[in-house]
Amino acid sequence: MLGNPKSDQKIEKAIIYLVDNFKKSGHNPKPVVLHSIRVGIMLSAMDKPDEAVIAGILHDIIEDTAVTIEEIQKDFGEEVAVLVQSCTFDPTITDKTEQYKEAFQRSLILGRDSLEIRAVDIYTNSFFYKFDPKQEAGFNYVISKMKYFLSISQGIIDKHIYYQLRQRFNELTKDSMASVKN
Repeated sequence: MLGNPKSDQKIEKAIIYLVDNFKKSGHNPKPVVLHSIRVGIMLSAMDKPDEAVIAGILHDIIEDTAVTIEEIQKDFGEEVAVLVQSCTFDPTITDKTEQYKEAFQRSLILGRDSLEIRAVDIYTNSFFYKFDPKQEAGFNYVISKMKYFLSISQGIIDKHIYYQLRQRFNELTKDSMASVKN
């Protein structure tokens, strides 16, 4: 909850934890810290539960640092750990499309909080595809992830989050179609 001192302390702890661990072992060229804070702050501004906000801040930490899910559970509790785990891609799945579909299905099974973290993550990631050295492939990957996610989450996630993600999808696909015509 935005402006709640107890919540703000927990959220700040998660931000410091993210920054400290990314400084120690981070390995992603994307601005992960800023991206992760944006995800958490967007969820907080929508009055999502503290656990969802904290998991939103930490959603990439397993993939992008040496932090383990056990450490998340110890430091932030079972609920946050489960949400972070649900937002972590399975590294044993090598096909990227299958990887995100499996992860999104795990979020679907876990429910609304996990799906909403994913929705905000996908939305904010849609601005970072240019960090992919193969921009066109990165763009197509973002579009396919968004399309699939929108198809499985409609009617489950908050309608404002869904609408925002749908609008971003429409912007990206419209821009893509305009560049094909030119």
